Amino acid sequence: MSYFAPYLDASGLHLPAYTDRLEALCDAYRAIFGQDAALNPAVPDYQLLSVFAKALDDVSALLLQVYLSRNPAYASGQALDLLLPLYGISRRGATCSAVTLTLHGTAGTVIPAGTAVTDTQGRLWKTSEAVTLTGSEAGDAVRAVCDTPGPVYAAAGTVTGILTPIAGWTSVTNPSGSSVGLAEETDAGARARIASALSAGSGISADSLSAALSAVPNVRGCSVCVNDTGAADARGIPAHAVACVVYGGSPAALAKAIYAHKAPGIPTYGSTSVPFEDEAGISHTVSFSRPGTRLVYFMVSLTALPGFDEAAVRAAVSSVIQETVAAVPIGGSLNIPSMFGRCYAAAGSRASAFVLKQIEASSAATSGSPAIVTTELMTQAWNERMALPASGGVQFTIR
Repeated sequence: MSYFAPYLDASGLHLPAYTDRLEALCDAYRAIFGQDAALNPAVPDYQLLSVFAKALDDVSALLLQVYLSRNPAYASGQALDLLLPLYGISRRGATCSAVTLTLHGTAGTVIPAGTAVTDTQGRLWKTSEAVTLTGSEAGDAVRAVCDTPGPVYAAAGTVTGILTPIAGWTSVTNPSGSSVGLAEETDAGARARIASALSAGSGISADSLSAALSAVPNVRGCSVCVNDTGAADARGIPAHAVACVVYGGSPAALAKAIYAHKAPGIPTYGSTSVPFEDEAGISHTVSFSRPGTRLVYFMVSLTALPGFDEAAVRAAVSSVIQETVAAVPIGGSLNIPSMFGRCYAAAGSRASAFVLKQIEASSAATSGSPAIVTTELMTQAWNERMALPASGGVQFTIR
């Protein structure tokens, strides 16, 4: 195809190819210096024209990228951030991990908010409130937040360094593992929420109801189950009813979202009932449930090789387990073999110093699920969410 000037029409953006640009530059050169001018890859002038053509082609590539970034499917980073408000959402920022510390020292010693401690990996944690030591043998508890946003995990007994010395304060530790913060929302996650936002406004459906609940402030997970039969189903959901299981969010805001997005005349089912008054002043009762907690314990077996850094590997593997469990949706399943690759990736350069033999997960029986011990798939009831116990729940066998 011969060269043409870039243009935009009803069918989209049209740009010439690099070879067409180069050919057009060569034709212009010959028109100036004569048709018998020798132009081939060995001639410096031809090489210079190639540089010009490449520069113009780079500008075209940028122009194409800008043109496509009007579509969320192709936009990324800041370009995607600029589109999100059009759908009523914004990118979710990273959150910080938190841990409960136990402090020991002389009675009456004041540890102010913002006091810094470190874990064995050198990461900084700061107390979120002031505490006055009592001098008791059990110590005094205070919450601390990691200074680095994102999924940082501190195993029990690893936050032991005092970075801000205070007279009368002698030691610090964390009797249980930390909660794990969330990384900044990825482009893929933002695009998925665009789809949810569109579903929320698309009408009455389980997807639109789930999207509406997810948009309620402080909601960390939800599940919408519908029984469209004429009798109660195996889950106990009544006939023609909708059951919402929501983790987080205020009851009033959840009731409003459920009422606004469920089909008229469809009853709601759940263990929590909230009175709700519609715009006409008519009172309704909206029911939903909070998820039960299925505590999962892990036993990790690995073989140490030369250069093995036990503390670093323990922290990396524990962090992966924390993140994976936190990402399991309400009523969802945990694929244990899928964690092997992530554990090695989290270990980074230390991955060659150990062999991960087995990850075994176990959970006691709950009201909705039997006890499970597995190395494959950890399941839970439709109205449960998985979590690790406060003690951390990850043990290692190292050979």
